[in-house]
Amino acid sequence: MQPRARTPLAKESRRLDLLLAARALFTRQGYMMPSVIDITEEAQLAKGTFYLYFQTKEELFLELLEMGFAQWLKTLQQSVSAEIIANPSLLAEAILGPILHDPCFLQLASMTQTILEQNLRAERATAFKIRLGEGIESLAQNLATRYQQSAADLIDLMMDCYAAIIGTWQNTQVTTSMALIKDKVPYPFLFQSFEDRIGPLLRDIITGRLVRLQAQAEARALAASRLGTEKAGR
Repeated sequence: MQPRARTPLAKESRRLDLLLAARALFTRQGYMMPSVIDITEEAQLAKGTFYLYFQTKEELFLELLEMGFAQWLKTLQQSVSAEIIANPSLLAEAILGPILHDPCFLQLASMTQTILEQNLRAERATAFKIRLGEGIESLAQNLATRYQQSAADLIDLMMDCYAAIIGTWQNTQVTTSMALIKDKVPYPFLFQSFEDRIGPLLRDIITGRLVRLQAQAEARALAASRLGTEKAGR
């Protein structure tokens, strides 16, 4: 076992060791949450070390999820350009790109409400929600400027896209027992792949929402123009 960390740098390194060990086990075990003992053994640390950094394993996995969210939003902020904004297909690709091949993040995100948030301290849950909200709001403000739409409308769009991603991920995961009977079921739409389904779905959501927002903006502009004309004619 490794000696106890003493300096701030050593403590941060030890915390990262636990996070990486948990992620490795989570991936190897088919996205089942490992025990605290398994995590500390993987990290070659004493069991008690875990509780110096996290109160529960849910808290640790929430931090892994938070790291995934932060990287996803950061990548989106960096990738948003005039070319992407003008093309719903490119925007859908930008949204999917950072997470499409990261099943660890997708699985953790799908467990947020049902598992990860069930055993958290109030202050930890609050901090998680605030940081996530800040990241989403910042991205929405960036998109709103480029789309000339309100940040609130762009937040709604992003939340709908996120819900579609997580819902599609959950619906397209095939358990071991389902895989055994897949060929006996004459309804292939029940076994669609995540990659095949999510791209077209996001493009439809983005295109439909932007068309509606544009139509609403044009209707408001027309109403304002008519009101101005009426006032001028009085």
